[in-house]
Amino acid sequence: MGETMTHATDGTGRLQWRPRRAEVLFAAVVGLLVLGLLWFAGERAGSRLAFNVQSSVAGQMQVFYDEEGHFSESTSRWYPLAAGQPTEIVLEKSGPRMAHVRIDPPGGGKVSLCGMRLSLAGQDRGYVVVGAHQVEQAGEGQCLVLSSAADAADPQVVLAGDAALNASIRAAKRWHRLYQGVLCAGVVLLAVALFGLRWLLLAPIRRFPRLRWLEWLDGRAHWVCAGLMLVFGGLYALQTPPGAVPDEGAHLAKIAKIHAGAPFGGAPGDLFPEVALMYGPFSKYLDNKQPLSAERMERQLGQPVICSATTTEMARGADPYFPHQYALSTAAFAVACATGSSFGTFLYSARFLNLLLATVLVGIGVAFGGRARWALALIALLPMSMFQMASLSADSLVISLSIAWIGLTAGLASGQVEVRRVVGLLWVLAISVGLLKPGAAWILGSLLFCRDAFRRSGISYVRALACFLVLPWILHLGLIASVDSDSIVRDGVDPQANMQLLKSDPAVFLHLVGNTFFGDYNQHLYRMMVGILGWIDVPLSEWAYPLAGVALLAALFLGSNREDLFPWRWAAPASLVMAAGSAVLISLPLYARWTSLDAPIVQGLQGRYFLPTLAFVWAGVAMRSPDLVRTVLLALVMGAAVALNIDALDRLHQAYFVLGR
Repeated sequence: MGETMTHATDGTGRLQWRPRRAEVLFAAVVGLLVLGLLWFAGERAGSRLAFNVQSSVAGQMQVFYDEEGHFSESTSRWYPLAAGQPTEIVLEKSGPRMAHVRIDPPGGGKVSLCGMRLSLAGQDRGYVVVGAHQVEQAGEGQCLVLSSAADAADPQVVLAGDAALNASIRAAKRWHRLYQGVLCAGVVLLAVALFGLRWLLLAPIRRFPRLRWLEWLDGRAHWVCAGLMLVFGGLYALQTPPGAVPDEGAHLAKIAKIHAGAPFGGAPGDLFPEVALMYGPFSKYLDNKQPLSAERMERQLGQPVICSATTTEMARGADPYFPHQYALSTAAFAVACATGSSFGTFLYSARFLNLLLATVLVGIGVAFGGRARWALALIALLPMSMFQMASLSADSLVISLSIAWIGLTAGLASGQVEVRRVVGLLWVLAISVGLLKPGAAWILGSLLFCRDAFRRSGISYVRALACFLVLPWILHLGLIASVDSDSIVRDGVDPQANMQLLKSDPAVFLHLVGNTFFGDYNQHLYRMMVGILGWIDVPLSEWAYPLAGVALLAALFLGSNREDLFPWRWAAPASLVMAAGSAVLISLPLYARWTSLDAPIVQGLQGRYFLPTLAFVWAGVAMRSPDLVRTVLLALVMGAAVALNIDALDRLHQAYFVLGR
């Protein structure tokens, strides 16, 4: 009787393994050994860069780090600086990644970097300056002083290790490899242990009584989501300065063209309102990084809407998009022109109308979403989603329509929605999705998971595919073929050369796609998807991105404990395959029109493009969980959504009105 039995039943007659005391002791020793090795290798492989900085101007300082000096946004951190206020900068990374450092100070003043030291394996090492751009350098004691002009577009200084530092980094690299190997082995061992003990861990959870209030809350998830969207979306609409949403000027130009009767750009020589004048000093965010004056913004917003047609020079970036993506904004523009309203009245009215429509569409997706409802709610509440849905951008409808369609088809597939009740809604959503911006219609493929739902309703599934998948895609392809998108080409890129290379050697394109999604750039894509706001120059706090990752992972397990008919076993892997295909589809036009021949990745991809992809995968992979687990995870997910948006709103305010960018 001194040792635990090796086998027992779990109450259903199935035989379960129980560990002996010796086995438990052995597992504990192995676990302690793994933790010890992780700690020791991490200490030897890690590094800590620290220095004090003082700037004569407010702004953001960006610090890049890379082993080979191939700097990218994905391996960088932003630090806000207040004018005249000393700030301590601390950056902790693995040793190899700190071999090269680039510092981009705010332009238009002097920035002092003092006491810079890199602690590695218990020793302090130093850097030497190996390059600079648009900055003047001067040494003052232990400080490096950088000076740049106010119009400097990209001031920067590059630092590299001296001989002693390079030797330490090579040693740290070996320790880092050991750390990674031990970590992988530890994760595998932990997974095996949890799998073996799953009956012991889940038994008390399964005995927990069903929580009726949780079922009540599930039935009102769409109202919870709508309330949070209206609150935070409204704050984004008010907090974001005019023109601070990427390409807002191009979207407003599209609105003016629709209002003038030229929904796809019109003919050469057609006259349109010179809407760029309405932005005034708020039209050059790529160059002007200084804090904005609230008084100056109020004066600009108080200017009357420009409605008279006086120019042929209009931004063409949004010309290929179908007009329904701007329907509400165009209506607001028409009313503003008819009543002589101010630019601010139009701008905020259009933003709030788009937000209201997005809230309704997301509410539909969450209400019908079955086991995916809370996952879809979280994705809609990510700061990047909210920032776009409360704007003039076409992405407002792309994101919200995608969530509505994905949620509706998830509900159909799970058997929680009867097909005959929603046929009209299916028509509206399918045609609307089919006419979205090029490439966005791929999400209609979620209808492939609904075969059994149509058969249960006695409706031909083949006819449903023809109506809700094939027909919208024919419209989608016809729209793409009918519009002139030659103007949407990055300077210096030859689309014909790229397409010729694609035809002759498709592996080149696939290699770039692989580098984009499996190299360092994927971190930047993820951060942009969660939220790097403005013109991709207002990041959230550093803690926000891991919190968002934990919340997204938790959202996968928020499906109701009730049985449903969702074909998870084949739909989950199928959704992953389809999402991978969508990544290639979304990358293709940007490869052709935005990527230089010598680029290591597909250029121009942004995280917000993949929010529908994220919703699609999370809806296909979402799993059911016991009520007790769901309660804890739901509190985490909703708390994270609130915290992320509060942080994003604060960062927007700091970036645009206090410190600059």
